[in-house]
Amino acid sequence: MKTNLMPCSSLLAFVMVMLLLSLPLTTLAQQIPAEGQAKQDAEANLNKELWMGTGCAFPLLTTLGLVAGSFGPQSSRSSLFSGPQACGFCVGLTSAYLGRHVLIRRHQPTPPPERLLGKSPEYIAVYTDVYKKRSRQLRGQYIDRGYLIGCVVSGMLAIVINELFFENSE
Repeated sequence: MKTNLMPCSSLLAFVMVMLLLSLPLTTLAQQIPAEGQAKQDAEANLNKELWMGTGCAFPLLTTLGLVAGSFGPQSSRSSLFSGPQACGFCVGLTSAYLGRHVLIRRHQPTPPPERLLGKSPEYIAVYTDVYKKRSRQLRGQYIDRGYLIGCVVSGMLAIVINELFFENSE
């Protein structure tokens, strides 16, 4: 008695191919909730006040450079915006610009470990990558907002210092 194994083997091959093709879909299905959860956690764990305050402090370095430069030679104290003061302003502005970029790049956010317990390695990799990217993006946004606020405050402070100490010194 001869049995025909051909339909059985083609059915088995079809099932194996379908299983292989469905694995990436399963991984993709795990990535979608991982991305959403990572973005939510990055937003929830961000200390907005700290990063905005840090951004606000950078322009104040510029004003501090202006004021520190004003205590140079007494002959050039006609204005806050001339001579050594301009040099102090440039030093402050450069330190503010570099400080922002160094701070964002050097500080590496770490996802909360309790969110990763019992998850697959693919889920952990996607979650960690999205969490770090979103955290850096949010930090940059809050530093920029603080920087704008600090620019307004330091600009007004520089004008007040100029009016109080330098316009009347002639």
